[in-house]
Amino acid sequence: MALYSPVHVLDHYYLAITLLVTVAYQLIGFAVAFTLKFDKLTDFMGGTNFVWLAILTLSMSGTTHARQIVTSILIMLWGARLSAFLLFRILNTGTDTRFDDKRDKFFPFLGFCLSDDIQKYRFKQGPGKEPGAVCDVGFFNWSRHPNYFGEIMVQVSIYIIAVTPASYGTVPSGSGAYAALYASCVGFIFLTTLLMFVSGLTLQERPGAKKRYEKGNGWHAYEKYLQETSILIPMPPAIWKRLPTIVKRTVGLEFPIYVFDPAKHADPDAVKQNRAEQGRSESDADGNRPSSEPLTQ
Repeated sequence: MALYSPVHVLDHYYLAITLLVTVAYQLIGFAVAFTLKFDKLTDFMGGTNFVWLAILTLSMSGTTHARQIVTSILIMLWGARLSAFLLFRILNTGTDTRFDDKRDKFFPFLGFCLSDDIQKYRFKQGPGKEPGAVCDVGFFNWSRHPNYFGEIMVQVSIYIIAVTPASYGTVPSGSGAYAALYASCVGFIFLTTLLMFVSGLTLQERPGAKKRYEKGNGWHAYEKYLQETSILIPMPPAIWKRLPTIVKRTVGLEFPIYVFDPAKHADPDAVKQNRAEQGRSESDADGNRPSSEPLTQ
């Protein structure tokens, strides 16, 4: 049921206008972040982008159909929740280490901005946490990245809701609307691709393990966590650790590009330097003469 006549801009399905709004909005965020070397708006702009698009398309459609209203509200809530949490987190941490090697590089940082939880944050902020402590509580006991899995499932669910009229014949087969509804699967496919191969797992898995190994930052506990916990799809650790490696590397989605091998990927010089620094720190703590000081006669 139409509340008023829909407003169409460039095309009947708002594809062009949403693309233009997204590019413009993310370029604004990129300009601020790149110019000021400022991390605090990057993820916030990504999350709120979904909110603005949902508001824009719903208001322009002139509809009162419950399915469209509910779907739009769900997207708004999801985007608002995500962006609010990410903004809260970055305001508390001060910086985002994912951008450390991109902040001064124009095109890599631009690509990240255009592509673009609570349990983990609370774990890190909890009292008595040793540096390098492994977050294996709650959902993180069943998946190393439950937040990514949740985001993917949210987008798949929204697609299922949106495509229902086409699948049940409410929208005529062969019409432009029919094709557009099924083509909206590009949304969750695009998000999944980003999280798995661009801005998510590829920046978290091997680089994170490499950093821990080279710094000796809780590496043994983290290595055990890697062996016992699914990379993405939640499952009990008792099941994951018993799966054959070939199963983990295929249907388990723990592809070789994520796996850290100290012999291949670690920097021996960084490891030696860190161990030397740790040795000096322990020596100082014991009240002994640091090895760098000359012998006294």
